[in-house]
Amino acid sequence: MKLIVDKKQRLAKMRAHTGTHLLHAALDKILWGTKQAGSLVDEDYLRFDFTSEKLLNSEQLKQIEDIVNKWISQWYNVIVEEMSLDEAKKKWAKAFFDDKYGDIVRVVQVIDDEGNPISIELCGWTHVSNTSQVGAFKIIDQVPVASGIKRIVAVTGPKVAEYFRKEEEKIEKIASSLGVNSKKLEEKINAIVKDYAELKDKLSILKDKYLQLLMERLLANAKKDDKFDYIIKVPVEILDLFKFKEIVNYLKNKYWNTNFLVYNDEGVYAINVWKWDFNAKEYIREKGLKWWGNERFVQWKWFRL
Repeated sequence: MKLIVDKKQRLAKMRAHTGTHLLHAALDKILWGTKQAGSLVDEDYLRFDFTSEKLLNSEQLKQIEDIVNKWISQWYNVIVEEMSLDEAKKKWAKAFFDDKYGDIVRVVQVIDDEGNPISIELCGWTHVSNTSQVGAFKIIDQVPVASGIKRIVAVTGPKVAEYFRKEEEKIEKIASSLGVNSKKLEEKINAIVKDYAELKDKLSILKDKYLQLLMERLLANAKKDDKFDYIIKVPVEILDLFKFKEIVNYLKNKYWNTNFLVYNDEGVYAINVWKWDFNAKEYIREKGLKWWGNERFVQWKWFRL
């Protein structure tokens, strides 16, 4: 029987596995006390699960990347040794998942120039012999996988360049759709953001004026009774343009010193009481309706006149 090793695949997995150890060591520096909760290693691709209640923020992820890439650039040796389990424990080697180990274990260490271990773990997988062989390290995603468990996804070696190439292609596509080259993209986006902010302000002013005109028309045609100065039914076509809450807030701001009832065909209502003729809560209770609010203002649903 002849055994053939796919060299390209083996090297890619070696880079990713050593990258996983470096990631774990860097994570310890940023999020002390976290524990590994699982991992997957493939060709220049890795997933690393760890205990944490919160996702890492962008600055923390950047710090982890910087630490790992610094270690890669330092050409630190990766040493694989077999030793007794007791000796490994004395070195504070990391072990995981309640694994059962024999008397002799395999320990993988990343050693700095002064002989200090950056990373030391019990591991049976294959690794590169020097951190420089990892090439590069890039975090491409972070996701929650379970309660108290988060996952970092990263790439190593040639896949880092591949990742950035794809990102550049996306940028070029966006720039092309905006009619500029990628060097002018930031300038173009800033101009669009500025124009959008100005248009949003203008639209808000126009919307307020339009709402004012609509409400003046509704108020002119509003009914009244012995309790309400205004009984206003809001037509469906107005609700296509404005939220019911916007209409209520307008009335509360402009007609706060009146008693008004406003409602729509979907059964949403609001009652404002300024004149102490009656209690809004008691009025609604008498109607047998649900309510939320206080004696002077209540609102809810399922109101029918």
